[in-house]
Amino acid sequence: AILRALEEATRAHVFEEVEPLGSYRFSHALLREALYARLSSSRRIELHCRAGRALEQRYADSEHLPLAALVHHFSQSPFHGDLERAIEYAVRAAQDALRMLAYPETIEFYRRGLESMERMFPRDNERFAPLLQGLALAQRGAGQHAEAIDTYGRLIVQTRKVADPERFAHAVLGLEEARFFARAPAPSSIPLLHVALRGLSQGPSTLRVHVLMTLANKLTIVNDPRRDQVSAQALALARRLDDPLTLSTALLTRHWVIWGAHSRPERLRIHEELL
Repeated sequence: AILRALEEATRAHVFEEVEPLGSYRFSHALLREALYARLSSSRRIELHCRAGRALEQRYADSEHLPLAALVHHFSQSPFHGDLERAIEYAVRAAQDALRMLAYPETIEFYRRGLESMERMFPRDNERFAPLLQGLALAQRGAGQHAEAIDTYGRLIVQTRKVADPERFAHAVLGLEEARFFARAPAPSSIPLLHVALRGLSQGPSTLRVHVLMTLANKLTIVNDPRRDQVSAQALALARRLDDPLTLSTALLTRHWVIWGAHSRPERLRIHEELL
């Protein structure tokens, strides 16, 4: 019966056959939209859910799921189980797109995931944070720095509410980088950097070193004498890490922070160590 209906629709030029064999599509987008508009809301939801589950079954043993189609179908449902599927597939699709540096697609999938999540949870739910962080990174990669600033701002508010200090620190650093590339006037980030430091472990970590270096740079810009102590602390922690790149960055930060005739001996030692 289904095949006969498809054949009749194909002869009437409603559908057309496409690759792979046994696949069909509407011959014109307007036809699809007209037929879709005639469906009731409950019927649309039912068909989207059935289509999503049919795709899951068809590709159950495949490594290459049609993630975009799965996101589309399950995100139309009002049921939490289906929205959970939409979020899962959206994140997977975003991560796949990001690996290919396809930033516009990454942004779109993260937004679809967030839209589904907003239909399930209040905005201060901790599950928003990973998607917001991924969205902000993709926006920066796409050069959408103003949009990234907004996303990081939302992430900062959200991570403070749910007490997620590491992600909060990453968000503050990301906000600083986005503001730098956007070349937009911004309020001082020194208070946020202090909050980030208080939330992190006192032990050596790459994240703590980067927060300290950023704070030292900001204190230098406003000629705050605390810059010397902060940059020295960042360098001391960097030396305890097995991370040459972080150590090099800490050395360069220290070199800039202490710039002046009085610090020439230390800056020469930094030059020698970098070489």
